[in-house]
Amino acid sequence: MGIGWLVICGVDQASLQSPVLSLASALASALVSTTRFFTIGAMHKHLSNLILTVFVGFTGSAWANDAALQNCRLETSTEKRLACYDAIPLGARAAPAASTAQAAPAAQSATSTATAAAAASNFGFIRVPSAPDSVESSINGPFEGWDPKTRITLANGQVWAIADGSTASLRLNNPKVRVKSGVMSSFFLSIEGTNRSPRVKRVN
Repeated sequence: MGIGWLVICGVDQASLQSPVLSLASALASALVSTTRFFTIGAMHKHLSNLILTVFVGFTGSAWANDAALQNCRLETSTEKRLACYDAIPLGARAAPAASTAQAAPAAQSATSTATAAAAASNFGFIRVPSAPDSVESSINGPFEGWDPKTRITLANGQVWAIADGSTASLRLNNPKVRVKSGVMSSFFLSIEGTNRSPRVKRVN
């Protein structure tokens, strides 16, 4: 039934304007909703592709920036959420993995150093497979030699006593020394400035 026929039949055209306008408004709203649906669908497709790319990249880098991903999920705006995902760098956690790999040899080296220091500190007391063959230090101040009862204190805190009954008269100042292990759990003290090496034993 056309509008002209309705007018001929006495129907007021003004009374038809409201339904026509309502129909036009409804069609316009449907068009806008359809456009918005396809726009949002395209945005969601882009978002899905982005998430897939992020997932693949993060698989190789141990899920880097988990906190950043969580922050992006909290964004209520689609545009801001997309911008947030785009800003996340891929492979961001590769550096900590390398740091961990580098930290392992460093920790092992520190442990070896501590073990060597402990072995040197116990040198002369305890015979262990990792013990050094000798320890180097010095004698602080003037050194005038020794007799059978002399105890010699080294700069590293170790105290060694003459054990072979020998004597020597010297005039040395801050001489460097080296205590070297021998056979049958014996130790000998080499002193800079003299070619004599008395046998000694650790007393402290």
